[in-house]
Amino acid sequence: MKIELTKLEKNLQEFKVTEQSKHSDWGVSKVIQYIWNHTDTRAVNFNSFTLDDGLRAFYEFYTLPHSDDELTAADELAIKGNMWEINANIENTLYALVKCNNKVFEEDDTDFI
Repeated sequence: MKIELTKLEKNLQEFKVTEQSKHSDWGVSKVIQYIWNHTDTRAVNFNSFTLDDGLRAFYEFYTLPHSDDELTAADELAIKGNMWEINANIENTLYALVKCNNKVFEEDDTDFI
């Protein structure tokens, strides 16, 4: 298998992370990832978030509906933008993709392999 490094580098440029692209939710998302994945405290980079980020992650969790009753329209609206729910959707999608049977990968001109 041959990888065209110049094409790979060119295609990855649009995903390059800069300090400007790290918005105010960066630390909150790190806290959520550490908690969601049950990360051992020895593996947590405590410099990647602040106390305020931790408190915001707690508040995001606290605002989720915690009822087994049917969700109201307000509950659905609260869930839609909640960072915990977004993280759960991403994790579930990645898991489904990894566990998917009969995977078919189609080649196109953006492939670098």
